[in-house]
Amino acid sequence: YLALSYGPVSIVAPVLASSACIPVIYGLARGERPSALQLAGLMATLAGVMLVSWTDGDSHARGRRGIGFGALAAVLLGTLLVFFSRASAVDAYWAPFVLRAVSMATVGAFILVRGMLPRVDRRGLAVIATIGVLDVLANLAYSVSTTLQLLSISAVLSSLFPVVTVALARIHLGERVTRVQQTGSVMTMLGVLLVAAG
Repeated sequence: YLALSYGPVSIVAPVLASSACIPVIYGLARGERPSALQLAGLMATLAGVMLVSWTDGDSHARGRRGIGFGALAAVLLGTLLVFFSRASAVDAYWAPFVLRAVSMATVGAFILVRGMLPRVDRRGLAVIATIGVLDVLANLAYSVSTTLQLLSISAVLSSLFPVVTVALARIHLGERVTRVQQTGSVMTMLGVLLVAAG
């Protein structure tokens, strides 16, 4: 949320996709052996994120802060994917339920501590509910996939979401990025695809 507050969606989303690097590294440490093509994809992903993060001038200061939060979110998400896979190995269907319960409890505790009173327009409830359902289904799909495939592969495939996010940001938000950043976005996605193809 903080990343999106300070940077455009079309830049933050590809940076967040690099979260797959952490499960890949974890998988390698645990004995998984991706192919040379997959390792090349990992390098392309990292290079792409560096290009996406390339900004110049004071006008991009806000974007740099968004990228920073996006990188932090990527590290946290990548770590979550690792722990989530461990939980899924025990029960692939209970893991998403526990994740949702803990996240709701965390948000609830934050609201109580801050003394905030959430206000939601009734017209937005259907959209929020749809987001929640899609998120749960995505977590469930990832949970099951980690029991059927290498963690490094499942994690990278799950990080393809920025393809849709960037497209929607361009269509609905009219976001524009530099050519260097566009190249970085393409490299990030290409890297993800290479890891999946390998």
